[in-house]
Amino acid sequence: MNSFCDILYEQYCLHEKTFHQDEYSRKLEAILFHCRNIERLRLVLPYPLVGRHDVATWMLAITFRALGQPPEPDEESARLRVLVLENVSDTSICQLWRNPVDIKNIRFAMGRLKHLIITTRRRDVSRDQFEMYSVYLWDMIRQPDDLESLCLMGTDTDLFDGQDSVKHTKPTVISREQWNVQTFPCPANSLFNLTRLELKNLDLHAGFFHQMAKGFGRTLQELYLNSVALKVSDHDIDPDVNAAHRCPTLWVGLPDHDQLPHYQWIAPTIRTYFANLRICRAVKLGYDFHGTNDQLDWCDGFDLKDPCGLERNLGQRFVEVVMGFEQPPAADDQRSSSIQPPHGVTEEKWPPLIARPKEFSVQDWSTTKHQEAVGNSTSRWARSLDGMFFNANACTVREMQSITLAACNGFSNAWRS
Repeated sequence: MNSFCDILYEQYCLHEKTFHQDEYSRKLEAILFHCRNIERLRLVLPYPLVGRHDVATWMLAITFRALGQPPEPDEESARLRVLVLENVSDTSICQLWRNPVDIKNIRFAMGRLKHLIITTRRRDVSRDQFEMYSVYLWDMIRQPDDLESLCLMGTDTDLFDGQDSVKHTKPTVISREQWNVQTFPCPANSLFNLTRLELKNLDLHAGFFHQMAKGFGRTLQELYLNSVALKVSDHDIDPDVNAAHRCPTLWVGLPDHDQLPHYQWIAPTIRTYFANLRICRAVKLGYDFHGTNDQLDWCDGFDLKDPCGLERNLGQRFVEVVMGFEQPPAADDQRSSSIQPPHGVTEEKWPPLIARPKEFSVQDWSTTKHQEAVGNSTSRWARSLDGMFFNANACTVREMQSITLAACNGFSNAWRS
């Protein structure tokens, strides 16, 4: 075990003999000096398993400092157009946004960005930290004046095993307050030129989409959802009413039922307030429910079941409602299968329905299939900045898994002895 730890220290750990702040700063400045017109940058921050976690923070600060240096008199300023940030923690963002010098560097470096991709992770789940993180994160995102595309991703890459799923978080495992602050922050600012948005591997409250409508609902043209959980708690359900009205927070909604003032059905909301949306794709939508087993039963399966009996998954039905396609007849032929507009929105103000095509191909509703077959306008730079050299994160993850396995085996053997 000692030899194994020595190998880790010499080959991977950041210490005075292998890697330190001054060395990183010199190397980065040298790269930027010889490559003057860099337009695309991808920064993968370290993900410490144990010990101190401030390495990622100073790496992020040094990078923005290098990018924020004033240009030479004969050079243009802030040429960066594409920025990919991976493994950005909430603590790093909060620490940087409390320092005026870091804020100045971030504003200069991101001033002319057109495309931004951020993979975030949470370390501090306290309520006070979450409130600051929410404000600082969206303050950073809104720095580019002409941001066109935005991709927000979480580090949890396995939210759902199947298409229609419910994650059940019990109160005995985690409190409602802790569960609430583990969501991704709602938009707090307007993005006046944003036309394309992708959300991937995230837990969201319904209020996220209402804030989207206020911040950039008029300009958004493309929306992509991939493995997104809608958070619902026992406070959102009423067991004393009939099953059709127990859960007012739903992805698609229930057909042939008027929405009440407190209802939050996401698909009708997007169809109503995103007037210029022309492309919508969704895959692996589901729910993250906080409550007891009985309270989960009261939800009556949310809206996971296709009321038309066609076995369409939630993602496809979500896209159809958002895009305004006419719905097939209900399975029992005794009621309408149409989704009603939000409360206070009349049928005259709702966009007219479109004739539903006889067949839907999977790329017509699935985010992943659409991006593979048609094009990826939001997150393709996370896979490759130039289309020639692809990132090797998968290899890194496998390496970390082998290290973790070796360490666990060593600890197990030491415990037995």
